[in-house]
Amino acid sequence: MSVALAADPELQKGLYLQFSGLAILVFDYCINISTEVTWIWDTKWTLVRVLFLVARYVPFILVPVSIYSGLPGTNIQTNCSQWDGARIGMIIISILASDALLFIRIWVLWSRKRVVLIGLIALGLALLGASVALGALTDESINIEHPGPCMELFRYLIVPWNFIGLACFESVILILTISRIFKHDRRSRIFAIIRNDIVYTMCIFGMSVVNVFEKVPFVP
Repeated sequence: MSVALAADPELQKGLYLQFSGLAILVFDYCINISTEVTWIWDTKWTLVRVLFLVARYVPFILVPVSIYSGLPGTNIQTNCSQWDGARIGMIIISILASDALLFIRIWVLWSRKRVVLIGLIALGLALLGASVALGALTDESINIEHPGPCMELFRYLIVPWNFIGLACFESVILILTISRIFKHDRRSRIFAIIRNDIVYTMCIFGMSVVNVFEKVPFVP
């Protein structure tokens, strides 16, 4: 282990989280690939299919890139701005795709009611504006004592307010999803679908909560 990595517990913990995320990605892919082929690959191209594929496969690029660029001793110091831009872009795309899927799912579960659609859009915009405003007011940045070669710039681009907003939005989605499960028989297919939606939403919500407290983004 390098001296810089050993000397900075936050960087070390962040990299461990990234490796854990990569392991989860690979495991999940291996156990669900047959289902994905059946229900996604053979369907026509729609917005939902595009969002799923983006949310599904962008992290397979993002996590290894993030691990490599955060390791002390890697010879990429001269291209930090490009690495940071690529990682930030992939993080934003991945989060937007995942939360857009949550948004569409809950809207469909609520019978495409206009009040749910307008309410969630308004909530999302309000939380986005609040997180941007609070981030600008507090000027809060990630403080890593011994950053890797490309963590110096990257740490100023991720602040907890962004993930607090995400966690709030996802908690509302989770509550709305749970409220629908009691309206269906436990033996019905829709009950199983909603139950899986709850598990998926809880995982996404959990990652946002982790990112509120961690100084290195965790995006499996």
